[in-house]
Amino acid sequence: MLDRVLNTCIDGRTVRINVMQPLAVNFVTDDQLLVEEKSNAVLARYNEASGVAATLPKVNVRRLSFKPLLPKKFEIPKAYIKYRVRLNEEMDSILEYDVDEEDMEWLSLVSKKLEKAGEERLSVHSFEIAMDRLEKESFFQCSKGDGNYKCMVDQDAVCCVCNDGEGSNINQIIFCDMCNIAVHQDCYGVPYVPEGQWLCRRCQMSPSKPVSCVLCPSSHGAFKQTIDNRWAHVVCALWLNEVIINNL
Repeated sequence: MLDRVLNTCIDGRTVRINVMQPLAVNFVTDDQLLVEEKSNAVLARYNEASGVAATLPKVNVRRLSFKPLLPKKFEIPKAYIKYRVRLNEEMDSILEYDVDEEDMEWLSLVSKKLEKAGEERLSVHSFEIAMDRLEKESFFQCSKGDGNYKCMVDQDAVCCVCNDGEGSNINQIIFCDMCNIAVHQDCYGVPYVPEGQWLCRRCQMSPSKPVSCVLCPSSHGAFKQTIDNRWAHVVCALWLNEVIINNL
């Protein structure tokens, strides 16, 4: 016969329960438990499922000494830096004009017309050279006003070198057609007055790039170029005994 009595332990006491007798069951859901009881119930279920006593993770904090992680400031080695003054011939060979889409369309139309006329096509390089020279020459001519406007001659102007306004037939006061400085022929070293346009030495050699005197901080006046391709005022060279003018 089957044993109808079940022996169990409740709160440390042995209890005999008849399996044939009905038992009152009290269902308790997790929602009815307190927060602490919920945590314990979940932990107990996890222990039963894993078979290992689980513990909550603990925070491990370690204090580190502060050290900047950024590298040192980068400095370019002096051996990598080299400056060389370009000669006037090198400056003339530099092209600063760059063609765009509109230029390419114009070149395409012009090249088709040239081919129909039996002439050679216009290359991009030739077009860039022509436009570069045209823009620079236009800028030089218009830097002091309208290109068709010639600088007015000031009858009361004085020489930038000797500061004298008197002149003669053999030593006239001439004006630069670009910067409009006034100098005597003898003071600046001009043996004869040119019939057309006359430009001072600075406007001839460096029309677009400003120059400064190596003997004074002024950037205006009558300049002459030195043997080492620098610039100096004629009046500064005349008044300093350490400076010699060879070809005034």
